Order: sequence, then C-alpha cells, then structure tokens
Amino acid sequence: MRVLYINPMDEGTNAAIDALALSLNHWLAEGGVELRLVYADFNRPEWRETSRAAIEQAIEAGVDGIVAYVLDPRPPHPLTEPIARARAAGIPVFTFERPPFETDGSVVYPNFNHGLLIAAEMAELVGPDGRVSVISGPDIADDVELVLGILHGLENAGVELLNDPTEDRWKNHTDVSPEGRRLAHQLLAEIPSMDGLIVYNDETTLGVLEALAEAGRLGEFPILSRNGTPKVVDAVRRGDCAGTWDSDTPAIGRTMADLVLRRLVEGEDTAGEIVISPLGRMVSRSTLHRYTSLLERVPVRPLRVGLD
Repeated sequence: MRVLYINPMDEGTNAAIDALALSLNHWLAEGGVELRLVYADFNRPEWRETSRAAIEQAIEAGVDGIVAYVLDPRPPHPLTEPIARARAAGIPVFTFERPPFETDGSVVYPNFNHGLLIAAEMAELVGPDGRVSVISGPDIADDVELVLGILHGLENAGVELLNDPTEDRWKNHTDVSPEGRRLAHQLLAEIPSMDGLIVYNDETTLGVLEALAEAGRLGEFPILSRNGTPKVVDAVRRGDCAGTWDSDTPAIGRTMADLVLRRLVEGEDTAGEIVISPLGRMVSRSTLHRYTSLLERVPVRPLRVGLD
C-alpha cells in the first residue's frame, strides 16, 4: 500500500516539520505502508496548485491514502474539491488539523494549551510586574491557536503585554529564521526595554537570537519559544534562550500513522474522527537532562519523493 503525504514546507527549512515527516514515514513502514512525499511549501505562491496537482496524480495512480497538512481551516479551502474527488474515488484522506471538509480522520494539536503553559513559564521568569513582548507567526491553525493561548495565559498571570502579536507587523508570515531576525530588530527599535520575549516557534527564534547578538543584547532577557528543535535546545544549554516547548513532532507523526493504519490495515471506519497529539514538555536548563533530540526518537528511513 502507498500513502501520499503533502508536506507543507521544503525539507531543511523547519526541523520540527522534517521530524514529523520522518516519523510518519517510519511508523507507516512498520505497518507495511509505503509513504511518498510531495513538497508544497506554503511560502511558495504555487503551493495550492502543487497540492491540487499532487492529489489529482494520486487519484490517477490509485494510492491507498492521502495525508495533507491543513494550514488555514477557514472556508473556502483550496483543497476542498480535489480531496472530495479523492474520497469519491475511494481514497481515504487524513489531515493534520481539522479542515472545513469531510475527511477519514484528523490529528489536531493542543496548541492553546501550549500557549497557556509557555505563558505560565514566562510569568514565573519575569514575576508579577513583568513586561513581555510576543512575536507570532502566519495565520495558520497551529500558530493562531498557540498565540491565543499565550495571550490568555499572560492575562491570567497579570503580565503586561508590550505589543499586539495579532497585528500583521509582529507576525513572521514566512515561518523561517530570516524574517525572525528582521522582526527582532524592529522590536528592539520600537520596544527597547522588556523583561521577556515569547516567540511562537524555534525557527523564528534562531533569527531573533542572531538579531540580539548583532545588537549586543543576547542574554539580556529570557526568551521562550516552541518546538524543541536541537539548535534552540543548544541555545538553552548556552543560556541564550530560557526554554522551548517540545511539542514532540515525532509523536505527532506516530499519532497520524496510527490513525492511517487503523483505517487502511485494520479496516476501521475512522471517518470524521479527531485524535489529539501528545502535549509535550518544556525544555529548560533544569530539564535538559531529559531531552532527546527529535531525530533520535525515531529511526530515520529514506524519504521517497513523488509517485513515480
């Protein structure tokens, strides 16, 4: 059996997304299912057409399943029609995050809870009179829910918020580090004094750390982010970053693989089912001894790109 996975970012641009794909690949293989990938990086304007074309090719090739990453759950969704055609052709479709169309199962993340827990950690670091800034991400389900959790958590803790991360000017729409560097320089120019900074993901944090080093302000205030990727964990180890929430993307990949295998191998009717991924944990100086690198949590099997 073959399953097509439409990966939302190019290989090497986001360590957490890479680890998710590798985990999905491994655990499907353990169940006797071969994974094929198509990269439809959402930073490329043609990502919608790439995704649609991949689904059409999958229908023609008669794959046994399709896994897609839902970036924006608001209707109308660009994949609604091609995915409906795939399901009409008897191909089960699964998604990361819940979409505005019918599927054979979805895996959702506890994003809001991640935000609450990161905010609570920051509140402990900065104290009741703390003043905190937040850099947020693109308007996709994961990051919007995360930021809402952060904002709610900071408000609950009585921490002062210095900027409005729901404004476009504080969002890293690219999801990668160069824009994080630019946003950090902008933040330092407009809000030169703060007690803490929350960054929505590790790739952006890498750019933020570059900007702080260039400004001679590295280590001046605690920084928290999300994903638990090795480079940011190294920054925690050096003391440049206070912590990163390890969302455990290898476990997310296994959660999806288990859902797909239940449908394809065990024959369960999973239509419309929603499964939540594990919560994860904070990686800080006090918990570093328990951290295992993302790629050490799952055997790495070669990824096969395309259906040929």
